[in-house]
Amino acid sequence: MPCVMAAFYEAVADRIEREPCSRRWLALQSAVLQASVKMQETVFPVLPGLLVMVFVMPMCCTLEIMGRGLSASPFALLTAPHIFAMFIPLCFAGDMLAESCEAVGDAAYNGAWDEETPSQRRVRISVMQASRVKAGIRGIGIGHLDRPACRNALKSWYSFVQFFARLGDLQEAQKD
Repeated sequence: MPCVMAAFYEAVADRIEREPCSRRWLALQSAVLQASVKMQETVFPVLPGLLVMVFVMPMCCTLEIMGRGLSASPFALLTAPHIFAMFIPLCFAGDMLAESCEAVGDAAYNGAWDEETPSQRRVRISVMQASRVKAGIRGIGIGHLDRPACRNALKSWYSFVQFFARLGDLQEAQKD
């Protein structure tokens, strides 16, 4: 869904930059923004549970794989890659949505101001102001899911894995 809305934003941005601005493009941008808000309202309550399944559970399964190797449970072997198969694409979709929403304002700014009537310029300014609303995927207590959030989460995941790998190395050294 975020990728579809991003495509709508990109289409609006393309038209606004190439054509004289009209209320039709402002209405379309408004409709896409409203759909984005509705998506956030729908996803907002279920996102924490989803993140448990695509980030926290894979972290725990990674520990089981580190401890047991290939004799880990099939659940662990199948769940550990969810960080890469689901979490990262979710973050990139949120980032794509946010960038394409901002691109509408940039396209309006770069449009053909000199070829427009004063009323069309006012509409263009309205489009730029409307694009300041940050679209994207947002969750309770986690903020926006975008590339910086993905980078931070993967750094935390790596630190988590390294901590337990070193802990395992210390335990093996104490046994020797």
